[in-house]
Amino acid sequence: MPLLSIGAVCFVVGLIFKLLPPKKINYIYGWRSRLAMKNKETWDEAQRYGANLLIFGGIIAVVSGYFITLLFPKMHSVAGSICAFVLLVVILILGEVHLRKVFDEEGNRKNI
Repeated sequence: MPLLSIGAVCFVVGLIFKLLPPKKINYIYGWRSRLAMKNKETWDEAQRYGANLLIFGGIIAVVSGYFITLLFPKMHSVAGSICAFVLLVVILILGEVHLRKVFDEEGNRKNI
């Protein structure tokens, strides 16, 4: 059940970020990492990519949570919690790796 809940929350938050992305760099709302907050260009890319990651991750979590509940009915809470934690860590890592591929340490777009 935790994976289903977290997946649903990730999906909804991703949709909110996609439909209502934060316009200005802030410390309250949005993908907030050191690189994402370097400048407006890094901020916008982090919000766009982060929203997509959350939507995709949410869908994966809901589907996985459903199958975990079916396969491990007595242990679905533990298995779901572990999977939810791993999912959130993977989303964070993928987002930061993407930003580092696109921008240098100063926040300038790399010539790819």
